[in-house]
Amino acid sequence: MIARLFIYIYDRSSFAFTIALFTTTWSWVASFYGFFFVHATVNFQKDELIYMISALIVCTGVAVFLHLSYYGMLYRLGFPGITKTVRLINRFFDKKHIFVNFKNIPSNDIEEVYSAVLNLPFHNFITGQIFTALVVFALIILIYFYRGDVESVIFVLLGGIFSSVIIGYCTFLLTEYFSGPYKMRLEQIMFERSIKIRPRAMLSFKYKAIFMLMVVLFSMMNLTILIRRSEKSLIVIIGFITLSLVTVGLLIFLMFNILRMSLETINRSTKKLAAGGSGMFFPPFADKEFATFSENYNLAAVEINGIRTDLETKITERTEELSNAYDNLNKAYSQIQADLTLAKRIQKRIMPENFDSFEGMNLIVHYYPMADIGGDIYDIFQMSPGCTRFFLADAIGHGIQAALITMIIKSEYEKVKTIENTRELLEWLNKSFTDLYLSLNAFFSCVIVDIDTRNNKLRYASAGHPNQIIIADNAIEILRHTGKLIGIMRDTEYDFVERDIHSHDKVFLYTDGLFEQFNDRDEGLTEVDILGIVEKHKNSPVGVIDDAIIQSLRGYIGVREELQLRDDITLISIEINGT
Repeated sequence: MIARLFIYIYDRSSFAFTIALFTTTWSWVASFYGFFFVHATVNFQKDELIYMISALIVCTGVAVFLHLSYYGMLYRLGFPGITKTVRLINRFFDKKHIFVNFKNIPSNDIEEVYSAVLNLPFHNFITGQIFTALVVFALIILIYFYRGDVESVIFVLLGGIFSSVIIGYCTFLLTEYFSGPYKMRLEQIMFERSIKIRPRAMLSFKYKAIFMLMVVLFSMMNLTILIRRSEKSLIVIIGFITLSLVTVGLLIFLMFNILRMSLETINRSTKKLAAGGSGMFFPPFADKEFATFSENYNLAAVEINGIRTDLETKITERTEELSNAYDNLNKAYSQIQADLTLAKRIQKRIMPENFDSFEGMNLIVHYYPMADIGGDIYDIFQMSPGCTRFFLADAIGHGIQAALITMIIKSEYEKVKTIENTRELLEWLNKSFTDLYLSLNAFFSCVIVDIDTRNNKLRYASAGHPNQIIIADNAIEILRHTGKLIGIMRDTEYDFVERDIHSHDKVFLYTDGLFEQFNDRDEGLTEVDILGIVEKHKNSPVGVIDDAIIQSLRGYIGVREELQLRDDITLISIEINGT
């Protein structure tokens, strides 16, 4: 409410005058405080009391009028104030000109106005003391000539001194209270212009508390004198007590309000600092505690902002580096994808796709690489009319490395694929692969099956490959491996199996990826599960058995359109139709 009244008067007069108006209000309170002191210590007659009160009112009124005129009471009439400092404040603060147009005002002018506002509390304090001293001097002369009593003059002087102390303190405190927010705004403008600001302390809360304690003690002393030394009426005593309570209460209110406003300013500054702003704290009041805090806090804020700026610069640099790295990675990825696409096409081209041309059998082939390319490779070709050779290999590893090895396997296999004896074929393949690629530590398992439907014979050899399955005469048999992995030892020897086959016998060739697929609960098909499926459907056509195996696989690893694989899968299902 007080602040609103201040702004209302300020908008209709001048800034310095409004400050003076609110501060000189205490001149009347202090004058009556001094009057009560004199009234309590000196017994005045009725005519003397009236004379003293009249002289006090007239002298105080003249002093207040001069004080207000000094600070520009007649500003709107063309008299802006006595001193250059007052005129400067009133001119730049007229309609808040310095804040509305601060961008167009030179920095030197802003510094000059800031200095004037910063010194305004002390300036107003001195002015108030001068006019108070004139009032006390005038009263002393009037009382002395009226009564001719030196004792009365002494008590008037003591009362005047006490009044002067109250007027000076309240003048300084109120001037600081009303001018503080405007001083703080000027400091913000100066900070934005990189003008150095030095915090300035004039008082502290410790001294303010001591002064208020002294006022309370003096009031109690005065009240004691008023009661014990003179026979004053109850109304006079109550009036003095009320005046004391109002004075002390307003001082306490101002002190705590200054503390509240300062803490709110600190809170706003810390919020701005946390939100990424400068967060500088400019104390609205010149208390030593806040000035010291402001100096240390601003040093920390500057350091934090410097660290933040460095961090933002580093983040920008790292972002650019990451962006460049991402672009390079994206280009490399695009190139890799193009290479993988080409590799996929090449790998697909070297494996047969048309299975209708093979005499005397039905074929179903499933090939699921874990990625675009895989480490499984197969080959099916007709060695002679009615005799078909099946080759299925699984390179150690996954992805590009395994896919490159399959290219080598295919190349080496092409050299020996026409060797009639399956055992000799594996031995020559192992020697050739070991001689050329032993240093690569590249191994693979494979199985070779020759099915001769004209002679009803099956010849089988396996190099470290998982057990394969054959259904002969509706009975399930296991085709076990007949030697070690290709590429481990050069002189490895292999066995082979030859047996009779008949119409409707079925052969299932697969890689270990078929039973190495698991779901999120680590559940998956095993070799035992595959044998169980084959056993359940052994009397069914090969297509039924093949479909049952694939559907069981999907049931474990998901029913999505694309299988989520942990290894490459190849399954070749064969049913003999006869010659």
